[in-house]
Amino acid sequence: MEVDVENGGLDVTALPDMSDDEMVARLKGIVLDHETKWFYRAWLERRLVGCWCRACETWSLPVRRFCPNCWSTLVTIRDLSGQGHVFTATHLLQPYPFAAMGPKTSASATIELAEQPGLRFASEIIDTDTVRVGMPVTVTWVEVDGLPCPFFRPVDERNAAPQ
Repeated sequence: MEVDVENGGLDVTALPDMSDDEMVARLKGIVLDHETKWFYRAWLERRLVGCWCRACETWSLPVRRFCPNCWSTLVTIRDLSGQGHVFTATHLLQPYPFAAMGPKTSASATIELAEQPGLRFASEIIDTDTVRVGMPVTVTWVEVDGLPCPFFRPVDERNAAPQ
């Protein structure tokens, strides 16, 4: 899927029909604006997306109307692979506020995504008792209070693609 953010406007023809009111109802508790709604709308389809600059060919997050590298407005929202590795992690000694709504997590982490060095996404690591920097991970979607959220789980390192 691609959504153009060219010249300050969004081409949303590739996205399913959903009114802003429907989106706000589905994404309760998330602060939306006309730029970030496309990022969170992709969550409803269990897709992780980022901005791709056609001028300098770099990825960026968060979603915005211009490239933070070259300031071009030739920005397209594209699907990310959901693959990466743990860049940093913080082990939680107390339950985080959403613990009752989601799975038990091992750590809050910053994931460096496979698309480009420096392209990072903050999330939670699940399905492991051991988290280490450099550990390969893949996105998995978990329902938290009725909203699909991107968490990450370890990849079997014997079968992981090189980062």
